[in-house]
Amino acid sequence: MAVRAVVETYEDPLYWEQPKLEQKHYFMPLQWINYFELTNDKVLDVGCGTGFFIHGFVYHGVDCYGVEKSKYAIEHCDPEVKDRIQEGSATALPHHDNSFDLVLLLDLLEHLETKEEVEKALQEARRVTKKYVLFSIPFLGENADLFNDKTHRIFKVREWWVYQISKWFKLLHTPKHFYWAHGILIGVKE
Repeated sequence: MAVRAVVETYEDPLYWEQPKLEQKHYFMPLQWINYFELTNDKVLDVGCGTGFFIHGFVYHGVDCYGVEKSKYAIEHCDPEVKDRIQEGSATALPHHDNSFDLVLLLDLLEHLETKEEVEKALQEARRVTKKYVLFSIPFLGENADLFNDKTHRIFKVREWWVYQISKWFKLLHTPKHFYWAHGILIGVKE
């Protein structure tokens, strides 16, 4: 029987062990490109890891950049997108106001330490987006296996996350055809 390793930190190489470019890393950006009608637009992936989604957006012709706090992830990112990734934090994004048409906070907020950090990350996402923010969050009571990840710090039900995000963004209906639609929230800056 295989034993699952416990990963405590983002600098642990085990955290980043996964297939290089999975099909979903091309499929999901294409879904979002079509939904948000992205053409000559800019996308920011906050907490981009090794740049999988950046690669997917660029592959489909969309100008995409990333911010990542893990030095290990940046050092081991896809060489084709390395120049598009900056070291930084979701709570202090190294970009100007209204710089991006879409900001991605995918599987990121649950990794923050406190409610105050979540609020700061939401404020920063609002600051740098012109219009949309796409969130994916494992909600407490769903996806129980994800809560074995020691890097997940905040475990809340869907309603808690909706309330926090709706302080900063108007929430839109998530299309049912979206990959992992039950964990996706779409915010629009008004």
